[in-house]
Amino acid sequence: MRVALIASARFPVSEPFAGGLEAHTWALAKTLADRGHQVEPFAAPGSDPALGVRELPVHRPVLSDAARADVSMPDTLWMAEHHAYLRLMLDLARDGQERFDVVHNNSLHYLPVAMAPTLPLPVVTTLHTPPTPWMESAVQAQGQDACPVTFTAVSAHTAAAWHATAPAARVIRNGVDTHLWVVRRRGPAVRLGRRSTAGHQSDLRGAEAFRPGGPLPARAGPTSSGRAAWSRRKAPTWPSPEAVTRTEYARRKPLAYAAAVTEGLRRALDGDAAYSGLMTKNPLHVDWSTEWLHGGLHTLGGLEEALSGHMPSARWRETKRFRTNITGLGRNCSIFETARTWAYREVRHHFGNPGTLHTAIHAEVHTRNAEFTEPLPAVEARAIANSIHRWITTRSRMWKDGAAVYEATFVSIQSARGKKSGKARAARRDERAAAMLEYMRGTS
Repeated sequence: MRVALIASARFPVSEPFAGGLEAHTWALAKTLADRGHQVEPFAAPGSDPALGVRELPVHRPVLSDAARADVSMPDTLWMAEHHAYLRLMLDLARDGQERFDVVHNNSLHYLPVAMAPTLPLPVVTTLHTPPTPWMESAVQAQGQDACPVTFTAVSAHTAAAWHATAPAARVIRNGVDTHLWVVRRRGPAVRLGRRSTAGHQSDLRGAEAFRPGGPLPARAGPTSSGRAAWSRRKAPTWPSPEAVTRTEYARRKPLAYAAAVTEGLRRALDGDAAYSGLMTKNPLHVDWSTEWLHGGLHTLGGLEEALSGHMPSARWRETKRFRTNITGLGRNCSIFETARTWAYREVRHHFGNPGTLHTAIHAEVHTRNAEFTEPLPAVEARAIANSIHRWITTRSRMWKDGAAVYEATFVSIQSARGKKSGKARAARRDERAAAMLEYMRGTS
């Protein structure tokens, strides 16, 4: 058979696998091909080329400024995945019957199900997770009897969870290749996890390179109602005996110091620079069973000393990267710090017109908020924008002085910078001339 295998658009189907879904897709594609079928996987960039993968067109759609300013704009990763699966399904609807006999949707996205009626060939969808609202909506919009998709589930538990939406789902149990995954009789069953970072994966092997006394907890969970834990993950953490306030009542210097130490940890572990979420779930929560391998608390000063070779420079906080991607301060602090810096420059276009400044700040805040994998609620983003606008229009001397003073100050600053730069260039020119003269004297 000729099989179009739709895989994840977020993580590549290649070793080391990001999760069970990618491992399942890889094994399925390889085994079907070994049995003589023609399999063409559609997967994320970076997938195993030996599978004959066609990369899903995962890229950000080009959106207008008006569309990006819409408060209902979802995060960019969601839009990229939506765009990729939409293009794929439109391509299959156009000429899929000439290239394939069946479409096997092995992804978690709703579009292959929602657009299945447009395809002139059968569609099979494997259910890997508990029900999601998008997938349920895709089925219910067509009606259970009208939905042309054949559903399978990787376990009886998954099939039961989907029974209300896909009552005819057949159980084809998941499994592993025991030639690749050899059973060992000793040691704990701990899965060395990689934290998911909205399209990026960063494994934890770097934790071995920097471990100032730990602690390194092995977290297993959840364990609700006394049931066995379904997963075990190892996540490096270095708790502090004192909390760092990150709300609107926080002081900026402790926040900046905490951000610098966080950046040092990131560099020590070669972590994802774009990651902005939590490192791990709360290991002290009652729903998680946690085994602490070794203990100890670490102050920010102690971590800074241990990270001496990885800490950023003293002027790191003044760099463009820190101003545009404030690591470790949370979404609200990051949006506030970057948006207010932008707003101070934007003021020059709105002197005397607080209404247009208010509109511009709100659009910028919502745009920055949409770049997070899990954006802040619209009401919180709106509160941040209102706070920045209120401070500028009521307490900023630049706004109070007006355009004329701003222009005069700007000219003075640029003139001073030019004079300083000119003196530096002249000094370097004199040094080069003196060195040349000394050289000529020595060779004459």
